[in-house]
Amino acid sequence: MGNPFFEQPILNSPYEYPRRHWELDPEGQPTQQIMESRRQVSLITPIPKPRQRGGRAEQQQIIWVRLL
Repeated sequence: MGNPFFEQPILNSPYEYPRRHWELDPEGQPTQQIMESRRQVSLITPIPKPRQRGGRAEQQQIIWVRLL
């Protein structure tokens, strides 16, 4: 018999609330057990700080030109 995690990776319908998930160990590898609950959120994506601009940038003025 093969690995059930790879034979049936999707457990939930895309149209319903997720009710089951594959359990993962601390390294993120599947343990071959299905948990009957929604997976807890544990992934945190850091938001990078904005880049510093050289010097003090000022907002440019819009120049309106009327064509005759």
